[in-house]
Amino acid sequence: MRTFKLHILFLLVLAATTATIYGSVMLVVDEEKRSWGNQLMITPGEYGFGMNTVAGSGRHLDPPATTIFHVNDINDYNDAEFAATPEDYYGTLRYAIEEVNSPKTIVFDVSGYIATKSPIFIGYNDPNLSEQKGSYITIAGQTAPSPGICIKNYGLTIERWAHDILIQHVRIRPGDQSFTDLNCPDCLKESIGDCVTALWSYYPESDPPVLPPRKIVMDHCSFTWGGDMNLQLGAVEMSIINCITGEALHSPLHPKGPHSKGMLLSGYVNTPVPDRNILVAKNLFISNVDRNPRIVARNAVVVNNVFIDIWSGINSDDTEWPDIPQNTSIAANYAIESDAMDPALGNGQFHAVSLMSQGNQLYIGGDSFYYGELQTEPYYHPNEYWVNIDYPEGLLDSPSLWPYYFQKKTAADAYTYVLENVGAFPRDSVDSRLVTTATNITPGEPNGIIASEDEVGGYPAFAENVSVWEEPANPNDLHVSGYTNLEVALHEAAAAIEP
Repeated sequence: MRTFKLHILFLLVLAATTATIYGSVMLVVDEEKRSWGNQLMITPGEYGFGMNTVAGSGRHLDPPATTIFHVNDINDYNDAEFAATPEDYYGTLRYAIEEVNSPKTIVFDVSGYIATKSPIFIGYNDPNLSEQKGSYITIAGQTAPSPGICIKNYGLTIERWAHDILIQHVRIRPGDQSFTDLNCPDCLKESIGDCVTALWSYYPESDPPVLPPRKIVMDHCSFTWGGDMNLQLGAVEMSIINCITGEALHSPLHPKGPHSKGMLLSGYVNTPVPDRNILVAKNLFISNVDRNPRIVARNAVVVNNVFIDIWSGINSDDTEWPDIPQNTSIAANYAIESDAMDPALGNGQFHAVSLMSQGNQLYIGGDSFYYGELQTEPYYHPNEYWVNIDYPEGLLDSPSLWPYYFQKKTAADAYTYVLENVGAFPRDSVDSRLVTTATNITPGEPNGIIASEDEVGGYPAFAENVSVWEEPANPNDLHVSGYTNLEVALHEAAAAIEP
């Protein structure tokens, strides 16, 4: 258990500074660009893109107000069941997300598996409904009684127009069920099989303009056994921190063949999306074949992550959409390989990056620890890098893209931090097994790429316990810290289960 502290003094100091911390180096930024730094971060002490969201707190209203929804039923429903007896499902997670008006904070009075019957949609393919029900949401898995919440069969889909969303301490494991619908020609394939999909689209000339999801934060979540890929994220102003993405299924049942993918950051559009920045920091990527992550038509910072037992690592690809400017910063990551991948795949590379379009920028720091040594020559290393450069002027000696106030750790310190802190807490047997593997693996050990969750014991027992989460007094009132009393209670609930 860690002690929860409100960084009030630090926030006051933060408001007065005009520099961002990169390691021990202070990078001066202009006042206009750093002005958001005076706002509260949705998770105290964490900094990143979109971290200034208010999520489901209701702090954007005067006075602040949010609906606190207690999930007390781990069942799910389909459209026909809900139409017949809607009252039977008023306590479910799907009802909380899809039907209750925003802003809303979702807490849990029950633990166990939520066996979804289809993806749960955060937002709608309609701007008004997405604003009404799919935005300003906090999903607080830390409030569930032990052992917590695990969503299986189908994951979450964040719709276009949805915004200001925080998801914490949730496990999502679709598993083999994904392939039932992946082979269905009438299914929505961009959602089926992923742990989380954030749909991409940006058509500013449309009426109304079509906008991608924005201001999304996923913190201390566990994403495993995705049937298509674990995470397929087209959002902007987004941070994925302290999470596990592992054992994406390499199943021959996938229509494209074995398809183990860890994370795709992408925006298949013909017009550059404003503020298309994503932070991937302090996560564990383990036993995914590739896309760890893959970056297309997005600006991304990939820092302080740990990579274990992967075939292909960070892939920054600016060739698919050459007209979309792309800026990538990669620094202080830690990787350990195993060498039993399918030989038919050929040799993998930890970096597979391209800089083929004029104006794009790429920074790879010389401070990552890969396969037993510090990578002091980051743009080339035998058998581990593939770098295709047409515009060397875009190669940077220092990052031009960096989240304000984010202070990186050394790669070695990141390795220690990640193995102690990633994933949903309390850790279950799946996450504990993955962290143990990451702790003990040595180069050359057999890999852990799987085609089915059954190869590693399937879904473990997950107790269904009931304990009503106690709301704080006057939850919408502002605390001296600037957060609401409800937010302070959620921070304390997270601190009580995190290391």
